[in-house]
Amino acid sequence: MNNKRSLLVILIFLFTIHTVSMSAQQNNSIQNQNASIKEEDKPLMQKFEPNYLKINQERKEEIALHRKIIDTLDLSERMRTKLLKDLYKKEPTNRLKKVLFATTKFEDIDQ
Repeated sequence: MNNKRSLLVILIFLFTIHTVSMSAQQNNSIQNQNASIKEEDKPLMQKFEPNYLKINQERKEEIALHRKIIDTLDLSERMRTKLLKDLYKKEPTNRLKKVLFATTKFEDIDQ
């Protein structure tokens, strides 16, 4: 009789611990879902590079300006094509640097 009683107490104790741990897991999963919903408000790219859009817009403006400069130059079509290809690469090439430096070098105007 005493063994049955102690076995029953142990089983009730284990059942109680099991239900408490399950409810704690459910609470954690609900909190994780709420946190993930808050994180989804912003695009994932902004998490790793917050000023990506600004940098991309500045790059587009720079390309547009350089393209206008290249279009105003008296160049052959082959050279113009090469310069435009160089313009859209990540880093400017020596050929593009030479042309842009030569065209953006201003002289002082006497007034």
